Amino acid sequence: MANKVFKSHNSQLRILRSRGLIVKSSAKKILEAENYYNVINGYKDLFLDRTAASETYKNGAEFTEIFALYEFDRELRFIFLKRLLKIENQIKSVIAYKFSEKYGHDNYLKLVNFDSYRNDRELSARMEVISTFQRKISEQSGKHNAVTHYVKEYGYVPLWVLVNVLEFGKISKFFGILKLQDRQAVAREFGIQENAFKSYLKLMSVFRNVCAHDERLYNSKLSSIEIVAGPIHRRLAIPVANGKPIYGNNDLFALLICLKEFLPNRTRGEFPETVKQIDKEIDKLQNNIHTVNINDILLMMGFPANWKTI
Repeated sequence: MANKVFKSHNSQLRILRSRGLIVKSSAKKILEAENYYNVINGYKDLFLDRTAASETYKNGAEFTEIFALYEFDRELRFIFLKRLLKIENQIKSVIAYKFSEKYGHDNYLKLVNFDSYRNDRELSARMEVISTFQRKISEQSGKHNAVTHYVKEYGYVPLWVLVNVLEFGKISKFFGILKLQDRQAVAREFGIQENAFKSYLKLMSVFRNVCAHDERLYNSKLSSIEIVAGPIHRRLAIPVANGKPIYGNNDLFALLICLKEFLPNRTRGEFPETVKQIDKEIDKLQNNIHTVNINDILLMMGFPANWKTI
């Protein structure tokens, strides 16, 4: 395989034009501000002619369309991350409160406080979570003010302090090893069934990282995580096959379903505002592309055609 060598912005634009993409001179300014790899390699696929033998763009495809999709995805990340950070804080607070209420504020990282294990693999999973929490205390001591204060003054760090320096994914794993009755107690605070809550937590923690690390979001599908088909899928009349919803399962629409479960849903609540903002960005994208049908993009997002109505 040939090595990838450095190419100037002008060279990059010439290559795009040679492949049939319409590129105005103003595109150079965009590439000077944005990474070529992120814009082109990340978002070109929908605009490629799949019938061509080599990489060729569809007839009439323009650089501005690819950049519009890139900007659309970035705006989606902003919209979702803002809500996910709020939900993450709520979940951390409830888990810390419920767990501390039952097991105390010090010496709570004991194996007996967690769900029983059936084999060495499950034991290892529990010990890994416990070890991760202990390492986090050690890492943050001397860096994080509250953690440092509790270590120096009391010799321990309460869970309600520790959760502030724990990643969402770590909290998801922590929830996963709690005893069933403790998981149910947390889920009840949100009015969600325990098995559905557990799957929501996993999915949101992964998508939260996608948003925070500027990864492509709009067509992301999580191969190893699926949310449980529950009452909300029935309320939204989403068809279920083999116990799994045919959409809103492991895609961006599944994440929107999670937000519907956790955000205030009053007429002027945060969830309707979220829908409004997403719809605005979809309309903006539709006005800026002509080579690709907006419904094809919605399909890749997992959004049904009637997503706003349902």
